[in-house]
Amino acid sequence: MKTKEDDIEISWIEASKRDKRHFAPLYERYYEMIFRFVFKRVQDMDVTGDLVSGVFMKAMVNINQYTHQGYPFSSWLFRIALNETNMWFRA
Repeated sequence: MKTKEDDIEISWIEASKRDKRHFAPLYERYYEMIFRFVFKRVQDMDVTGDLVSGVFMKAMVNINQYTHQGYPFSSWLFRIALNETNMWFRA
């Protein structure tokens, strides 16, 4: 069931697709959650900061490829974060 909060988030996503400056509310909403997710895996504040920066940069650059399919936007961000973390471990 879609909530008012979902509608607001979808409107932020659509606005971000038109103008990247509208990505800020998504960044502010999910930064801490993604930071904790990455830090739990790498256990280094500096590396976490770099990786999370990359996560949000990739998300912002590729926001036009995101399509809402009933899953929260955060699941897309977590997938990017997991991929970035795995690439860091491989390097």
